Amino acid sequence: MKLLIDNQLPLQLAVFLRQHGHECAHVCDVGLDEASDLEVRTRLR
Repeated sequence: MKLLIDNQLPLQLAVFLRQHGHECAHVCDVGLDEASDLEVRTRLR
């Protein structure tokens, strides 16, 4: 399972999770930091 960390959580959380073997990205990593929740959900489908 891939995780996408939303804006209300710190970017450092994604870094921490990756360091511990989890496949994840922060919305800032994928260019969605200014996107609405609906835009994020639509892009991920």
